[in-house]
Amino acid sequence: MKKWLLVILFAVGAGILMPARAEVLFNDDFDTDGLADFTFVDLAGSNAGKTGLVTGVSGFAGHIGDTINYGSNSQPGAYLMPTGIIVDPASNFTVTVDFKFEHEASYDDAVFVLGDLAGGNYYATYTSEDAGGNDVWIAVNGIRKKTAGQETVSNWGAGFADDTWYSATYSWTAATETLLMSVAPLAGGSSQGYAEVLDSSTTFNISLTNFTDGVQFGFGTHNDRASFDNVVITGTAVEPPPPPPPPPLDAVFSDDFESGVLTNFTQVDMAGGAGFSVSTDGADGTYSGQVGGNVGTAGGTQPGAWLQAKDLYLSATNDFSVAYDTKFMHEGTWDDCVLVFGDLNRRNYYASYMNESLAANEVWYYSGGSRISSNTVGAYAGTAFADDTWYSATYTWTAESQTLSFNATILSNTTSFASWSMVMNGSGAANTSLTNCPDGVQIGFGTHNDGARFDNIVISGTKLPVPVPDPIPECAVEIAPDGVWTWFNDERAIWHQGYLFSGYVKKNGEYGISRFDPDTGTSDHMVISTSASRQTDDHNNPSITVLPDDTLLIAYSKHINGNVDQFFYRTSKVVAPAADADWNDEQTQVLGDSGTKNAYNNTYRLTGEDNKIYNFHRYINFNPTITVSTNNAVSWEAPVHFINAGTDSQRPYPRYCSDHTNRIDLIYTDGHPDKNANSIYHLYYRTNAFHKTDGTLAGAWADLPLSVGDGTIVYPYTATAWGAGEGPDDWIPAGRGWTWDICYQDNGDPVCVFQVSKRDVMGASGFEDDRIYYYYARWTGSEWQRRFIGQGGCPIYDTQREYGGGMALDPDEPNVVYVSSNAENPFDLSSVTNVPLNSSERYEIYRGVTEDGGLTFHWEAVTTNSLKDNLRPIVPENHGLHRHLLWFYGTYTTFFSFDCQVLAILDEGTVSLADWRSEYGVTNGLVIVDSDGDGLTDLAEYALGGNPTNAMDTPAPVLIDGKYRFHYLRERPDVSSVVEVSTNLSDVADWREVARYEYGTEPVNDPDFPVEFTAGEPAVLTVPLNPETNGPALFMRLRVEALEY
Repeated sequence: MKKWLLVILFAVGAGILMPARAEVLFNDDFDTDGLADFTFVDLAGSNAGKTGLVTGVSGFAGHIGDTINYGSNSQPGAYLMPTGIIVDPASNFTVTVDFKFEHEASYDDAVFVLGDLAGGNYYATYTSEDAGGNDVWIAVNGIRKKTAGQETVSNWGAGFADDTWYSATYSWTAATETLLMSVAPLAGGSSQGYAEVLDSSTTFNISLTNFTDGVQFGFGTHNDRASFDNVVITGTAVEPPPPPPPPPLDAVFSDDFESGVLTNFTQVDMAGGAGFSVSTDGADGTYSGQVGGNVGTAGGTQPGAWLQAKDLYLSATNDFSVAYDTKFMHEGTWDDCVLVFGDLNRRNYYASYMNESLAANEVWYYSGGSRISSNTVGAYAGTAFADDTWYSATYTWTAESQTLSFNATILSNTTSFASWSMVMNGSGAANTSLTNCPDGVQIGFGTHNDGARFDNIVISGTKLPVPVPDPIPECAVEIAPDGVWTWFNDERAIWHQGYLFSGYVKKNGEYGISRFDPDTGTSDHMVISTSASRQTDDHNNPSITVLPDDTLLIAYSKHINGNVDQFFYRTSKVVAPAADADWNDEQTQVLGDSGTKNAYNNTYRLTGEDNKIYNFHRYINFNPTITVSTNNAVSWEAPVHFINAGTDSQRPYPRYCSDHTNRIDLIYTDGHPDKNANSIYHLYYRTNAFHKTDGTLAGAWADLPLSVGDGTIVYPYTATAWGAGEGPDDWIPAGRGWTWDICYQDNGDPVCVFQVSKRDVMGASGFEDDRIYYYYARWTGSEWQRRFIGQGGCPIYDTQREYGGGMALDPDEPNVVYVSSNAENPFDLSSVTNVPLNSSERYEIYRGVTEDGGLTFHWEAVTTNSLKDNLRPIVPENHGLHRHLLWFYGTYTTFFSFDCQVLAILDEGTVSLADWRSEYGVTNGLVIVDSDGDGLTDLAEYALGGNPTNAMDTPAPVLIDGKYRFHYLRERPDVSSVVEVSTNLSDVADWREVARYEYGTEPVNDPDFPVEFTAGEPAVLTVPLNPETNGPALFMRLRVEALEY
C-alpha cells in the first residue's frame, strides 16, 4: 500500500522531566533557511539525495521524493525531523503542518511520525488517497505492526486527493492521554480526523507519557513523494539527556622523577644555554625534573628549553589529557614555566605560559620556529602566578569539538586559580588544529628563559607509533644524524688521517664535529660547544684547520642575537679525535670592542709563512676582518679591518680558499643582496699584500682596509636591459649577486661559482615567484669568463629571499660543479622569466662536468624523487674519490629552525695504472703486454677490472642476445673506453667511434647506439644492436686507450 504518512518519534529513557510552561518551540516555513533546521532520516538506507525545496503554500516547502523506497520491516521510507526538538508528553503539545502528496500511481501518501526514533518505537499516521489506507500503526524496535487488526487507529478518514494542499493539526492532551488529529483542505472544506486515547491498554496502544525522555516528530512518506510547509510545534521543551561520560583515558606516560634520572625525556635546548637536572625540591618533598635556571630565549622568540616526553606521539583524533605539578624559580621579573605541545619535530607548536607577570599568561603559536604575531589565547589569569609556589596544571583535549581546556590550582587545592578554553580548529594563523600534526602531538615541559621544575607528570590518551624516519637518498651515506651549516665558514669539512671530519650546527644549538671512517662506514660524533658558545643558528658551524703537529684547530662564533665581540676555538689533544674528551678546553678570543658583534670563521694556515694562521671573520664595522695567530692558536693578534664597505651595516659576503702554502683567494659582494645591488669581486692575498686577479697590487697589508671596489669584478650588477648580442651569460638585468664557492684550476688560477637572484620574476605573490640563477666563472689569464649554467629555482623560504639551494666546486676536479635546485628543468637556459618549479618543489642535487672551460656542461642527477630537501652541497679537498660531496638533507624552515641530516657520497677512489701494476706485481712497463696470456692486454685488464696474473680471470666484452656488454670502472683515471663499429673489416679506416667513457668527463654517445648503464661493482655498459637502424651486418669492438699518467 502507498500511504501518506506522518511519523511520530518518541524517546524512551530514564530521565526525569521537569514541568515547564508551554511555548512555541519550532516555527519553520522553509523560506529563510530551507532545510537547515531539519534532519533528513532515511530508514531505507537508499534514499540519499531525495530531498530538497519545492514551491510551497507561499514561498518554499520541504520536499521528499522522487519515489522514496520504503524502509525495512515495512517502515516509512524517509522523513524530515525538526532538529533538536523534543517535547514533554507530561504536558499538552500541538503540532500543525501543511502538506500534500504528489501523484505517482495509486496509494500515494504522506506520513506523520512521533515517538522514539532512536529506539524505533513510534506511531505512524498515514494519510493516503486510498480510504482504506488511512490508519495509525505502531512500530516497536524498528518493526511496524502491519497485520489487520493490529492498527492503533483504523480507517480514520476518507481518501485524500493527490496534488492538493491540506492543513493538519495534532494535539496531545496529557490529562486524558488523548491524541487528536484533524485534517482539512487548505482551500476550504470539511475536516477529517480521529481522537485516540493512548493509555497503554493494548500492545498496539502505548501512552506517550511512557516516554520520559520526550517525544520527537517527523514528516515524510512511505514510498512516494510529499511536501510540507508551515511547521509549528508548541509545547514544553525537554533537553536531550546528557551523553554518558567518556571512558577514562589510558595513561601512556608518567614520571614522578623518583628514579633520580631524566631517561624518560629528551632534553631540548633551543637557546643553547640550558641545564637539565633532577632537583631534590619536588612537589611531594622528594624529586622533580628541572629545566634551567637562566635559560636563554631561543631564536624566533621560542621557549629556551624543555624536557620532552621521549618517543611520545598522541593521537589528536582522540581525547587526551596532560596533568603535572610545576613551579618556576625566582630569578628576576617575568619568571615562567611553559608547556609546549604540537609538532615539536618540525617546530610547529603551541606554547602555554604560566608567568608571574599577569599580562604574560598567554598561549602563542609557533610556525617553523617563529612566533606568530598575534597570540592564540590572551592574558587569561585573574591573578599572576607566584615564584617558588607549586601549582597543579591540567590540559584536556576534546577531539570532537577540537577544544583544549586548561585549569590550574595551587597544589593540594581544588579551587581553580586560572583557566581557559580554546577551540583549535585551524581558523587562523595563530589557530592550527592539533589534528594537523602529521606524526601526532608531542609534549614538552620547560621555560622561556628562566628556570622551572616539574613533578608527577601523567599523560593520558591514545599513543601513536614512533614515526619511522624517511629513507635517505639511495646514493648517500649518513655522516651525522643532526646537522646543518651556512656557507660562510670554511673549511667546513676536511680529509685528515684517512678520516672525513665535518662540522655543523645541531637543531638543539650544539655545534658538532663528526669523524667518518670510510673503511667501516661509521661515524664518531663530538660536541665541541659549551653553554657559553651554543646557539641554535646555522651560521655558527665551525671551521676546521690542521695544525703543524697534525692536531686540529676549530673556530666558531655566535651569530648576531646574543653575540658579542669574540670568537671561540678549541684544539684537539690527538691527531684524529673521536670523542669529546679528545679536545682541549674551549677558549675565548675577545676582540676588543664590546659594542661590535663577531660572526663567521674561515681559518687557513700558510706553511710558506711559518705556519701563520689567518682567521677571516666579520667584525669591525660589520665588515670582513682578519685576525692572525703566529703560534698555532696559542694566542691571537689584534683584529685588522680588511674590507671597508661603508656604514649602515653594509656587509660584504666573502668566500675563501687557499693553497695552504702562500696564497688565499676570495670572492665577495658589495653587501647583502636583500639590501644592496651586488656585484661580485675577486682578490687574492700573497706575501703581506692583496692583489687583483691579474696580479696588480690592490693594497699592502699596511694599507688595510681596502675598499669594496679594489677587487676585480667577476660579475657586474646593472639594471640595464640587454642589447644586441647580450644575454644572461653577461648579466641578469637588476639581478643581485651572491657568492657560493671558489677554488683553483689546474694551473693555479681561480675558478668560482655564484648565484644571481631577482625578485617577483614569475609574479608578485611572494618568495616562490622569485628566481635564482647559477653561474660558473674562471680566470682565463686575461679576463673572467662567466657563464649562466643552471636554474636554481626559488629561494628556500620567505624571510630570506636570496637563500638558494646551493653550489659547490670539486677542488680536486674544478671542472665539476654541484648545484641544488627545485626548478622543473634546471638546465633549460632558454628563459630567465619563465622558470617553473618541479611538482614537489623539493630541492635535488645535480652534478655538472665541463670539458671546455665552463662554456658548456653535461649534467646528471645525483638525487631524485627525494622526500625532503637536499641543500648546500660542499666538496672537501684531497678526497681522491671519483665522485664526492657532502650536503644536508631534511626539513629546513629557517636558519634557526631545522631538522636535517648530514649526508655524503663517497664513490670509490681512483686507482692509477701505476698503483694497479704495483698491486699485482707487474713490472713490465709496456701497456700492450699480456702478462697472463689470457688474450687481454694488461691495459685492458686494468680498464675492465681483471687480474693480470690470472688467466682464468678474463673480463672480456661479450655479445649476448644482440647486446654488446663490457665492464666499466669509473675509478680508473688512466684510460678511455671507446666503442667502435665498422661494416667492413678489411678497411681499417672504416672503424667509427660511437661511445667514449673516460674518468672525469661526461660520456659521449652516438644517438644511433644508445648505451645502457647498469650500476654495480663493476658497472656494466650495454650497447643494444638494432638491424633496422644499425644495418644487417655490423662489427663492434672495444678499444682501450692509455692516457697520460
